[in-house]
Amino acid sequence: SLGSPKLQVTPTTNASKGANLITLETYMGLKFIGSANAGTFSLTNQRGQKWSLASQKGTVVVLAFYNSICNDICPVLGAEIREAHQMLGLDSSKVEFAIVNTDPNHVSVSSQSAALLEPGLTNIPSVSFLTGSVQALDKVWTTYGVKINVGAKANEVTHNNVLYFIGANGELDAYATPFAAVSKSGQYTSSPSSTHLYAQAIADTAVSLVP
Repeated sequence: SLGSPKLQVTPTTNASKGANLITLETYMGLKFIGSANAGTFSLTNQRGQKWSLASQKGTVVVLAFYNSICNDICPVLGAEIREAHQMLGLDSSKVEFAIVNTDPNHVSVSSQSAALLEPGLTNIPSVSFLTGSVQALDKVWTTYGVKINVGAKANEVTHNNVLYFIGANGELDAYATPFAAVSKSGQYTSSPSSTHLYAQAIADTAVSLVP
């Protein structure tokens, strides 16, 4: 259940002149969760290694979802994750970004996958792009309320956009709603200022959960 806000998202001076606490929360659609344990799962990362949520205890996890071939919100959300990581500074070692593949037609991933290359996430150790069998992925999608729709063509895969913040104690603390402009050709874009502001909100929320 949703409770009263227990976190604070505080914008820096550079994020947006005149932006206040409520503006940033509203901007990213941030909702605070009263009390809930994050649903555990285990998948494989881009390096072919097993990655489990249970092994991340003591680390704040920002959990995102997008397609391995980067034909959905990936270019925008990926750029926001990259910039948020940069903003974390000394706290970057305390925050893990986990991105779950949402494409049932392209479950094989590597460090050269478009999901990492296009947004510039390839060389960030704390970013894990996760995949597995369709059955394993479906369990994660279901647990975290991600609905996948596959069209008539192989690349026609759509899903709702959610972003979760999991505290170092393994509790599901908050979730947000990523967004972007979509062209008629299906390309997702965001202005540099919007990307910067959303990245700042991600970083601030993550830092607020660091023990």
